Amino acid sequence: MSKICAIIVTYNPQKGFFDKLAYTSSLVNKVLIADNSTQDDLQKKVLELKNKYKNIEVISNKDNLGIASALNQGVNYAIENNYDWVLTLDQDSFYESNPIPEMFKVYDEYSQKDKVFMLSSSFYNPGLKMMQTKIIPGKNYKELEVTMTSGNLVKVDIFKKLGLFDESLFIYHVDNDFCLKCSNSGYKILEVYKAILMHSEGNLKQYRLFGKTFTTTNHSPMARYYISRNLVILTKRYFFSNSMFITKLIIRYLILMAKVLCFENDKFLKLKLTFKGFIDGLLNKKGKLNYAI
Repeated sequence: MSKICAIIVTYNPQKGFFDKLAYTSSLVNKVLIADNSTQDDLQKKVLELKNKYKNIEVISNKDNLGIASALNQGVNYAIENNYDWVLTLDQDSFYESNPIPEMFKVYDEYSQKDKVFMLSSSFYNPGLKMMQTKIIPGKNYKELEVTMTSGNLVKVDIFKKLGLFDESLFIYHVDNDFCLKCSNSGYKILEVYKAILMHSEGNLKQYRLFGKTFTTTNHSPMARYYISRNLVILTKRYFFSNSMFITKLIIRYLILMAKVLCFENDKFLKLKLTFKGFIDGLLNKKGKLNYAI
């Protein structure tokens, strides 16, 4: 029987996270919460969870160390305590039914188990009330080149072989970087259709213009900085090895920026930090940005 440790990265979590934690903790052997909260009351509330649940441990960072650093804290805990898999989750994602049996069913039936490093969930967006995963009829999974961080079972051995998440990226594109590193080493991601994760990206809003519906993510200006900077870093790392993926990523990014200009608030500040991120990416500046807005 495989031992599974869930890693949940928190940052000033809202009530919904605490309400759904009981079910999440019932799915795995252990839950490791790496808390990046900056508010004292929420730091205390998250820390108290280890007294409320027998299988929950909390690492309280007292500051926002970034998603990569927090994930690595969880991975190191899993390695030190001999877990076989980690289930990576963020505070806004949750399951309504147990995905683990469906994931392992696909894994057990796959002919090249030694090449699989990740079992990924399919995604339902509660805000838009729609599946965001494109399902191939007659199949129960598909192979992916990359997937987002939340909702994945990852073999602990892959971290021992290829290393941890890149902490210099801090946040955004950390998932793309790790997946491409593993995929380029010959390992596979299997997206399991019946393992459905409830997940919303950003603060989604829809607008009507010229008879068409446009969806915006409304990321903060600071988020725009990291998205822009790390996209440049990823492009430099992977354009020649994964040119099709990087090209699609750039096109998607340009479309999102057009939506920012058309629909979102704080346009000037978002453009300013986007440009700064672009320049810092070219200059290979990494880590946490210390910038007063």
